[in-house]
Amino acid sequence: MNRSRGLPPILVVPVPSSAESKRARGRFQTKTLAKAVAAQLRVCVSEAVYADVLDLHGVFSKSVVASGRDDRAARIRGRVRVKRDADLRSPVILVDDIVTSGATIRECAKALHRHGADVVAVFTLAAVPLRTSGDGRL
Repeated sequence: MNRSRGLPPILVVPVPSSAESKRARGRFQTKTLAKAVAAQLRVCVSEAVYADVLDLHGVFSKSVVASGRDDRAARIRGRVRVKRDADLRSPVILVDDIVTSGATIRECAKALHRHGADVVAVFTLAAVPLRTSGDGRL
């Protein structure tokens, strides 16, 4: 329980990577990052638990290969799944290394919500700036 309020621990969930990304990097980068976030939350704020509860199915390449926002969204749509027996009765913080279009984060949040999770925050190290048209619109 949360030391200060009697709340359940926060679940810190890494955004899954494609098999190709894991092979290319030699590690599951967001897993390492999510474990560090959970450890820091335990020190500073409340109880937090690392929870590897998401998988990607049918995604074999990196999202940055897709040419635009719509392509990235289509590539990941419906491909994120919650692992069997995941206990999602605690608030969730999603952790990603870099957000390009936001499509992967959205699909992860949707999958978690379908299984009753309450995604309360997203932590990321970096984000690709949104491109705007000449008149400043996104």
